Amino acid sequence: MDIGASIKKLRIKKSITQHQLAEYLNVSMQTISRWETSVTYPDIVMLPILAKYFHVTVDYLLNSGGNVMKTIESNRLLVREWSESDATDLFELKQKSNNFIDYLNFSIVDDTLDSIKIWKEYQEMYPVILKETGKLIGVVGLVDINRYKGIEN
Repeated sequence: MDIGASIKKLRIKKSITQHQLAEYLNVSMQTISRWETSVTYPDIVMLPILAKYFHVTVDYLLNSGGNVMKTIESNRLLVREWSESDATDLFELKQKSNNFIDYLNFSIVDDTLDSIKIWKEYQEMYPVILKETGKLIGVVGLVDINRYKGIEN
C-alpha cells in the first residue's frame, strides 16, 4: 500500500469525505483525490499535519500504513503479531473472564477470530504470550476512541 492508499484508508476509517479533509488541510478536493490515487503526493510539510489529524505517526504514513511493530520481548513474556491460531487461546481466556461483556463478545470461536482480524487490521491490540508455555495470557494495546461513534469522552 502506498501513502495515497494509506490516506484514503485513514480518511474512510475516520468517516470523512475528501471535501472535509480538503477543508481541514486548506487544499482542494482534487488535491486529496490526486493523493489518494497516487497521481501526486502530499508535500513534506503536510505529513505532520496529516499524521496529527489521523492520530498516527509520520512514520506510519511513510511506511504506507504498514505495521511498524514486530515484537516486544522480555524474559517471560512476548508481545507479537496475531495469528489465527491465537483464536482458541483467546476464546479460552475470555471464557474464564469475570467480565460479562468479554463473555458475550467471545462466546463462540468464530467471533474470537473475527475480533483478531479486526485488531490485526487496525493494529490496536496485540497478544501477550507466556514464553514458558507458549499460551496467550492477555491482550495489550491502545484503542483510538475517536474511531468509535456514540462514545463520549
